[in-house]
Amino acid sequence: MKLLTRIHRLIRHGGPVELLKGAFRFVYWQSGLREARHALGYKLHGSSVTKTIKNTTASFEVSTPAEYARANTLHNERSVIANVLQSLNSDDVFYDIGANIGTYACFGGQLLDDGSVIAFEPHPANIKRLQENAALNNVQVKIRPVALSNEHGTSKLDVSGEDDQAGVGTHSLSTGDTGRTIQIDMVEGDRLIEAREIPPPSVMKIDVEGAEQLVLEGLTSALESERCHTIYCEVHPDRISDFGGSEQELRELLKINGYTIQIIKNRSPEYFLKAYQENK
Repeated sequence: MKLLTRIHRLIRHGGPVELLKGAFRFVYWQSGLREARHALGYKLHGSSVTKTIKNTTASFEVSTPAEYARANTLHNERSVIANVLQSLNSDDVFYDIGANIGTYACFGGQLLDDGSVIAFEPHPANIKRLQENAALNNVQVKIRPVALSNEHGTSKLDVSGEDDQAGVGTHSLSTGDTGRTIQIDMVEGDRLIEAREIPPPSVMKIDVEGAEQLVLEGLTSALESERCHTIYCEVHPDRISDFGGSEQELRELLKINGYTIQIIKNRSPEYFLKAYQENK
């Protein structure tokens, strides 16, 4: 993304304060301070990272400084994870969509009955690490090696960093731009539920780098059901139009199905929204 475009979006979505925060993050990342800090942490603390949120503890395998950074900072989503944990009941079914290395799945799985966590992740290296993290935390996670969307078939996944590196958080469905890609399977969530391959969700977390509306469109029957009471979705205003969607359409899709929407974390231009059914 061009720098001027990024600046414009930061101002439009967060104002001058977010612009200053964005400038600080840019300097922090570009100066090498972040890499040096986490390289040292990785060297000192070894092959796993353990974190506790609201009396729930989860551990994560790491094999590179970048992976250590993601686990140690929880990708700056500690408050969102805490909110998810508050929303979970022991008999819920939790969908971790765009599961990556399984951060949410491993935390949430410790509060739920066995077999109640379904993780959707198409990237092979992330799947391997997700399996290792689930075993490390002794949680049963059903892993579906697919991307959820509003159609089924095959697609291409844009990959960032090294193709075989776990924990990279910017993999996304290809929109035709140049870059490295791998072929993946995609499917509608409703199709899997109707085929009784997975149970319907009651809580969902969605982080799919701009394709969030496609995921929800493929889960319309689940959204309408009485079981699904809470959805956490990271919205990417600067990318959602690349996939034919818009913030307004995404919000309308949730509202027409009876969900109240609340923004619980803003890191401009992306933000996490919580959509919940007050009567469920």
